[in-house]
Amino acid sequence: MRSIKQKSLIRIAGFIFVFIVIGVFISGCFEPSIGDKRNGDNERELTGTVSIEGTAEVGQTLTANISALDGEGAITYQWKRGTISVGTNSSTYVVQAADIGFVITVTVTRAGYTGSKTSAPTLLVPVAAIIVPGANLAIKLQWLKENSASNRQYIIEVNQNEAIAPYDMFYEDKTGIEITIKGIGTEREISLTQNGTVFKVGQGVTLILENMITLSGKGTNDQILVEVVSDGKLIMKDGSKITKNMNRGVQVADYYGSPSFVMDGGEISENVRSGSNGGGGVLVGSKGSFIMNGGLITKNKANATVTSGGGVALMFDATFIMNDGEISENIINAGTMSSGGGGVSVDFDNVFTMNGGSIKNNKIVEGSWKQGEGGGVNVIGTFTMNDGEITGNDARLGGGVGVRGTFNMNGGIIAKNVANDGGGIYAYNVKKITKSNTGGIIYGSDGGDNANTVANLGAAMFTSLWATNTPHNNTIGVNEALNLP
Repeated sequence: MRSIKQKSLIRIAGFIFVFIVIGVFISGCFEPSIGDKRNGDNERELTGTVSIEGTAEVGQTLTANISALDGEGAITYQWKRGTISVGTNSSTYVVQAADIGFVITVTVTRAGYTGSKTSAPTLLVPVAAIIVPGANLAIKLQWLKENSASNRQYIIEVNQNEAIAPYDMFYEDKTGIEITIKGIGTEREISLTQNGTVFKVGQGVTLILENMITLSGKGTNDQILVEVVSDGKLIMKDGSKITKNMNRGVQVADYYGSPSFVMDGGEISENVRSGSNGGGGVLVGSKGSFIMNGGLITKNKANATVTSGGGVALMFDATFIMNDGEISENIINAGTMSSGGGGVSVDFDNVFTMNGGSIKNNKIVEGSWKQGEGGGVNVIGTFTMNDGEITGNDARLGGGVGVRGTFNMNGGIIAKNVANDGGGIYAYNVKKITKSNTGGIIYGSDGGDNANTVANLGAAMFTSLWATNTPHNNTIGVNEALNLP
């Protein structure tokens, strides 16, 4: 048995243990957490997150969301464009034109806390359209001369019919400028106060013609109505027109650049080209390019002793891709020498690819007598037909297609054309004619309502290969191949 002294020592040791345990527990209760540890100024470290609400586009308002930020106390805000501080001490920020191409962030601090929290960045602020100010079109165009900047989109709204002096869309040392001109309320016409080119589109500029806007030439204007040079670009959309000029409607050519034209819709009509090197509606040359996705090129004329392309002319290393749309009722008033391509003319070293659409009812005429070759298309360069229709065209030789260069037919139809020789195709000393045996039809005299017709020889095709003349009167069908010469 323990003595009274031993029992007392045990009790004392027990009490000491209990006090130690209680002390440790109490001490733990008052130990600050990692987030609440104090520094020398007795301030806590800021925790939580901040985010940005809103769309990062010019003119839109961004808002700093601090609902996930810990603590209480006054907040300060710093907005940044990339690494550059912008804005004021505000929970919101209105995106500026200067922010284009940058991300936006916001950094917040809270009174009584150390450190800061920065939001995730927004997406890059995209190029945004700016409505050009001004009481009339002339003032708006002058504003662009004085205020345009690289990589910007501008919209010119035309609220009334207006006449302006010729205007060059050249903005020195600036690129990536996109200018959209659109009519407001109803169709609006832009005409000229004097002879000249209404819009000349130059380096680094894209001109877009949109709904209800018509560019109209003066009855005496002997200049091209719209000219695209250098690396400029023209885009036409539904509802736009280029019309009634006494020269070409559009010219896309420059020896020192690669100008381009995209026709998604709209109309090029009733323009008249007099003189050599035709192209009543459109001329593409000197490394220019033209893509036709839709729209109408119609009732244009080319008048000359030697001319080509009532609707479209390709010259000097140009390319034309026709995906859809219509080239119709264009006319060449031919002279006494060679003329060709009532619808489309493809000169030396030029390439035309037809993937769809129609070339129809174009003519080569002189008074009451037909002259020239290729009522629909005349080919001295290269023409590849993958689909589409060449129908109802009229010429002395080759009502549908006249070929002196290279013609590759992989699909589509050539029908209802009229000529003296070669109703569908007239071929004279060609470089190459091929036709796939899995697609494409050239209708002959046996084609019923689709028949190509001739006064003399070769309803489907007439080939004049050096000294050998060969008429093909019957339909050359889908399963029949050609490989000439």
